[in-house]
Amino acid sequence: MNFKNIYLWVEGKGWTLFENPTAKDFEERSIKIGDDVKIGYNTKIGNDVMIGNNAEIGSGVNISYYVEIGDYVEIGDGAKIVEAAVIGNNAKIGTGAEIGYEAKIGDGAVIAPYAKIKANEIIEESNDIVSKINKYIKED
Repeated sequence: MNFKNIYLWVEGKGWTLFENPTAKDFEERSIKIGDDVKIGYNTKIGNDVMIGNNAEIGSGVNISYYVEIGDYVEIGDGAKIVEAAVIGNNAKIGTGAEIGYEAKIGDGAVIAPYAKIKANEIIEESNDIVSKINKYIKED
């Protein structure tokens, strides 16, 4: 593992910067990271998270607790993945998108940048969200 500047949750301290986190740092928090994963700077990873093989996670991403991320997933900079969300294999989460509590994103789904997927919402595999983009984009 060769990640830099990752924030991990530390009981009693909250989000804590680990400049060069070790496998033990992840293991102590029940964080499982697959092979060939890339994680950008200043990303926050909560406890009990599973990240599949070949995933690419951008900078400034916030991954909450009990999240499952499949193989070959791409998550854009600044995205937010809320507690207990599940992201299927080969899914793409756009920059700044928010995936709600216990939402399920199917295999191969594409979530638009800055889209907001509500709590408990299920997005089927492939490009189901493309037909719903305007419904989910956050308005200023």
